[in-house]
Amino acid sequence: MLAKLIRTFLCLTLVLCFAAPVFARAATAKIEYCTATVLPVSASDLSQCRWVERTALTLNQFLQPKKWVRIKTQDFFTESKTTQDIAIHVAPHFIATINLFREARDGIYVREATAGSLIADDKPYDMIGGYLFVTHSTPDQSTFLLQIETYLTGYVGIAVEPWPTSNIQSQLGLGLHLGALVLILLYASSSYLLSPNPLMGRFTLFLTCSFLSVLAGCGFLAHTFFINHPTFDLIVFAMISSARLALWVWLCQAFLEPYGKMHWYRMTCTLAYIISAICGLLSFGLRGEWIQPMLISGTALISVAQIVAVHRASGIDPQYRRLLTIGFSTIAIILLAMSATALLPVFPENMAIHIARITVILPILLIASLIIYQNRKTRDDLIAVRNELDAANIQRALKDKLHEERRMMMDMLTHELKNPLATISLATQSVTDQIDIPNPEVERRIFKINQAVSNMDAVIERCNLANMANEEELRVDRRTFNVQSLLEDLIDVLPTPDRVRLLPCTGFTTTLETDPYLIQIVFSNLLENALKYAYPDSMITVSIAQPNDRCLRISVSNQLDPTISPDPTQLFERFYRHPAAHRTSGTGLGLFLIKRLSMRLGGNIQSQMSDDTIAFHVELPK
Repeated sequence: MLAKLIRTFLCLTLVLCFAAPVFARAATAKIEYCTATVLPVSASDLSQCRWVERTALTLNQFLQPKKWVRIKTQDFFTESKTTQDIAIHVAPHFIATINLFREARDGIYVREATAGSLIADDKPYDMIGGYLFVTHSTPDQSTFLLQIETYLTGYVGIAVEPWPTSNIQSQLGLGLHLGALVLILLYASSSYLLSPNPLMGRFTLFLTCSFLSVLAGCGFLAHTFFINHPTFDLIVFAMISSARLALWVWLCQAFLEPYGKMHWYRMTCTLAYIISAICGLLSFGLRGEWIQPMLISGTALISVAQIVAVHRASGIDPQYRRLLTIGFSTIAIILLAMSATALLPVFPENMAIHIARITVILPILLIASLIIYQNRKTRDDLIAVRNELDAANIQRALKDKLHEERRMMMDMLTHELKNPLATISLATQSVTDQIDIPNPEVERRIFKINQAVSNMDAVIERCNLANMANEEELRVDRRTFNVQSLLEDLIDVLPTPDRVRLLPCTGFTTTLETDPYLIQIVFSNLLENALKYAYPDSMITVSIAQPNDRCLRISVSNQLDPTISPDPTQLFERFYRHPAAHRTSGTGLGLFLIKRLSMRLGGNIQSQMSDDTIAFHVELPK
């Protein structure tokens, strides 16, 4: 409900801003400007003036800070109406000085009133948004002169109406303008307090500066805080306008900061900051004629740079890129329209004021819309990430449960299988002890039974180790030992030690500080695999190298039948065996166990295959 009220209020504000110049009462007075090469200094020296209407002024004539304006009110009078009180409205508030002259007799003018933002005692004529002079006009004294000196901009809006007149439309437009800014500021600040983020924080600061700029520009601060210090009021307004440019650049940067840094864009923003700082310094010298073009140039510069940067930035969602492009292009068009109405004399008198109000409100609404879209997109992304995280947590819980069940099953199988195997071993030993007369056939069968029991015990032990290694439950008992001596001992106990050749190593020590039991499991499995899958009677080569001072590399290589060459991507997977290798006994756990144990010891294992050779390289820290 509150959002609907805010939207309705903002729409009404925009409609009134657009409609105000349309429904404003047409001025019945004739307003002309002096176009002399050198403007007269006083009202008594106007003979050199050539008086033209506003639309006939050149750009240079329109923008010059000093102006003479002639107002003729003959059209107010009829045969039945020979006297008229008139109201002369002059805007904006920041006009340095205004002198109103009344025609006393032919060619002679006397000063009737003085006002302006540099005049401390102009309160009878000063009003919010400009100045109001109420005077009396007759057919014989129907011409008035305005001597005007502007500040910040050469623009002046003049309107003449019968008095009494209601200025409610102008005041209502300004009130709605300020009310809209307050509503947006309250929304932005509350959003930032509830969910702080850099973009909303910068937007809130920019809104605050814009609100203060409007208060200063319409004269509210002068009426409230700087009653007796008009010069300070001008300085504050110029400084706020300069700070608004800097905050606008800072806000624009916030939209592109998540998508990388572009050097040229950063340099452009730095240049805009420098322009803002220079304008702030110039405000102390009241150099309004320099400040305005510099602020317009800085605003135009950052507007073009922002549109180009949006197109060049990488990683932006296409839809968001289109919205940014449309938003900042619209803002650039609005700023161009504001500059055109303020700088060109072809537009109606008060058009620039209404466009200026739209220029403040509409870009803020567009930026707010972009921020709202970005916040919604961020919220949707966070919801998606949260859902993915919940799914990952569920999968992790299921995985942990499966691991626990598998561990319990392995423990149970190990216990249930080892007892029967121990019973079989005791039984075969008892049978052997009871044989008095040697019987080769019985001894051969007992040997096969013992060998089968030994193989089954080795498989159970290997499965148990693989399960413990996978669960990272293995305890590492680090000791210092000579790995070359360990390899020699392992080779000696192999069924065919003559097929394994350990290459000599010189120039470095072969000692390791790690768990000798786990190292023994690693290389006994590698040597057994090599003997199983190598060509019959082919040699297996074992070598030790030192790639650097921190580790040793032990390599085991053998010739391999190409018909059983394993898949390198699955070589270290649990239970993987080449389909053609099933004629050789095995569980598919050996290499999986080797990799897990190597990693548990802080090392790694890699495989290297050629046409008929496979080599395994185990690197272990010293």
